[in-house]
Amino acid sequence: MVGGKKLAGVLIETKISGPELVYAIVGIGLNVNLTAEQLPTGATSIFLVKKKRFSLEKTLSSILTVLERLYENLRNESAVVGECEVGMA
Repeated sequence: MVGGKKLAGVLIETKISGPELVYAIVGIGLNVNLTAEQLPTGATSIFLVKKKRFSLEKTLSSILTVLERLYENLRNESAVVGECEVGMA
């Protein structure tokens, strides 16, 4: 949320079979260069906030770099436990 308006969203689709999670697909959406006319009521974009256009390729690359780092941290169980302990201190 930026200024009370939605800038991005997350969509998660899951398949559950009995007590088992079969899969989870996570998608993210980010309003980058959309104008006010292209957006639904209550939404904004980086373009509207910063008053300039952004390269979609560079924006995607930046997001993927951060997500990759976070994913690698999650793969390291001790890092996850350590972060939780720090957050609880």
